[in-house]
Amino acid sequence: MTILKNILSFTGLVVGAPSVQAHLLNINSIAKVPRVLLATGGGYTVTADATNVTVTRLLGASAAVDIYCELWHSIEDAEPQPSG
Repeated sequence: MTILKNILSFTGLVVGAPSVQAHLLNINSIAKVPRVLLATGGGYTVTADATNVTVTRLLGASAAVDIYCELWHSIEDAEPQPSG
């Protein structure tokens, strides 16, 4: 099993304005979506795709937050799903 981790620091966040950073999680140069996203505080909307993490600050949240990204990958994850 391979476990990929990264911590992204977002600073200067403005309420309601999305901020994007690349999470850099990939297996053999193939970008992957993180399965775990955790913020160091509350008051943020956090989403991810295969290349980026997007954070939107909500009213009352701090202008800075760290986002922990994690992906667990095993051979079973790469196998095709049985049809049926």
